[in-house]
Amino acid sequence: PREGVTMRTSTWRVCSTLGLGLLAITLGYVDCVAITVTDANFHEKLAKGNWLILVCAPWNGHCKQLQTVWPQVALSLEGRVDLAEVSVGNKQILKFLSVEGFPAIKYYQPENPDPGLRIRTFTQEYRVEALVGFALQQRSLSSGAAAKTSGEAWAQRQRERKEQLERERKVQREARERQLAEQRKSRCPLPPRSQIPVILWWQGWPNQSTANKMHKVKGCSVECLVTDLAACWKDAGGVLFHVSELRPPPASRPMGQVWVAVSMDAPVHTLLADGDALQPYNYTATPTFRSSYPTAFTSQSLAGPQSFSATFQPRLEPTAGLVGFLAETCETSSGRGSYVDALRVHIPVTGVGACRHSDELPNPETAEEALQMVVQFKFWLIIEDAICQ
Repeated sequence: PREGVTMRTSTWRVCSTLGLGLLAITLGYVDCVAITVTDANFHEKLAKGNWLILVCAPWNGHCKQLQTVWPQVALSLEGRVDLAEVSVGNKQILKFLSVEGFPAIKYYQPENPDPGLRIRTFTQEYRVEALVGFALQQRSLSSGAAAKTSGEAWAQRQRERKEQLERERKVQREARERQLAEQRKSRCPLPPRSQIPVILWWQGWPNQSTANKMHKVKGCSVECLVTDLAACWKDAGGVLFHVSELRPPPASRPMGQVWVAVSMDAPVHTLLADGDALQPYNYTATPTFRSSYPTAFTSQSLAGPQSFSATFQPRLEPTAGLVGFLAETCETSSGRGSYVDALRVHIPVTGVGACRHSDELPNPETAEEALQMVVQFKFWLIIEDAICQ
């Protein structure tokens, strides 16, 4: 017994709720620490008043700690806040109270005019003072909210409803866009192959507009199309795959159709690094000696140094720095990254690209933007990192 409290043996009984075996001792009358509610009677028994609800699992260690705390909380809140308990098997109540773990302690005021304030969660330590203070504070806030005209609460609810509506519309719009994208992929905008001979350039950018924007394919000797729609393959006489961005490899080649693997990048950074990846293609156009149409190497060797002159003159004065270093990857055995780091000891070198890109420079998305970046430097350092034949 607490000091100063006289306990009459004729006025106590054991309330066995949720397996906690709580001993309830009140002054002047007999009552349980808390009432037990279920899915069937929750809204009936807790239709009015102020409630501190405990959701507990008998196996939980914190629930065992509450065996001694909960009766003291009941005595402190007597006549002001009632206590209720819910077992973990009442799934509807757990969902209604948004219970995510055990133990969960919720303050519930069913008559609060603001739905957002009817249920509040206790998040402090499981001490008597903390629990009593939380319950009394929520009771005070609830009483004040009920007395006000709730104009601010109404405005807040309106804002929340508007935001929720906007989120729902965004989800619907994105779903519709995905649906339209799938429909576009299932249809080809070209006439059937029997009506028009066409060479199709296919590459792996997310959409056709980006592909045209980046490559600006013009002046085809036959009618051609830049697209990422696999549905167009069957209507094309030949398909040029830009394998640098192609992920994953294309499916099996239709009989009678010509496939060409095209890349301006080193094979070690494309699917062509795997010898089996070349099997679907009739021809290759890559910067290697073994390519059907080498895009960077030829079988001819220069007898000596040859003069070279460029007609392009930068329209802008160099502003970003003296030397720019262009590299798309640092994962290489050529040692170019180490070379640039050593060079930086003597002169400033600004990185551009995925490897050592300067935080002060943007990432160009178009040829025009890349050109504007190029002219900001006096010199460019471009080192091929591929070690291959």
